[in-house]
Amino acid sequence: MPLGKSGSRFTHPEVIDKKEAKKPWRYFTEGSITLVLWALWAYWFLPIVTLALWFFGVRIFYQTIFYEVTITELFKVLRNGMTVIFAIFIIQIIWIYHNYNIFRRRGERRKTITLSLDKDIAGYFNIDLALLEKAKQASRIEVTFKQDNKLIVNKYS
Repeated sequence: MPLGKSGSRFTHPEVIDKKEAKKPWRYFTEGSITLVLWALWAYWFLPIVTLALWFFGVRIFYQTIFYEVTITELFKVLRNGMTVIFAIFIIQIIWIYHNYNIFRRRGERRKTITLSLDKDIAGYFNIDLALLEKAKQASRIEVTFKQDNKLIVNKYS
C-alpha cells in the first residue's frame, strides 16, 4: 500500500533480521535442538507407519499378536510407545514455553515507545523547526537531499 494519503501506514511492521547479531554458538544450539526434535518426531511417527502396514496385512498382524506373541507383549509395546510419545510431548511443551518467553520479552521491548518532541526530531535530522512544522501540516510531502546536504521539501495539499 503506497503512502499516498495522509496518515496511511503499512499494516505490518518491517522485520529486521541482523544475522551478524547472532553468535555462532546460538546457531549451533538452535539448529541442534531443532534437529533433535525433528528426529524425535520422526521416531514417534514410525510406529504409526508400522501399525498401518500391519493392518494392510491383517492376517500377518493377527498371527503375530495372537499366535506367536501374547497380547501382553502388545500392551508392553504400546506402553513403551506411549512413554516415548509422552516424553516427546513434554520436550515439545518445554520448547514451546521457551519460545513463548523469548517472543514475549521481545514484545515487551517493543511496547516501550517514547515519543520525541519536534525540536528533538529537527535537531537529529539537522533541519529547521519551522520547516518541520510546515511538513507536518501538509497532506503529502516530497523530500529530496542534494549532495551538499541541502534539504528541499515540496508540499502538496
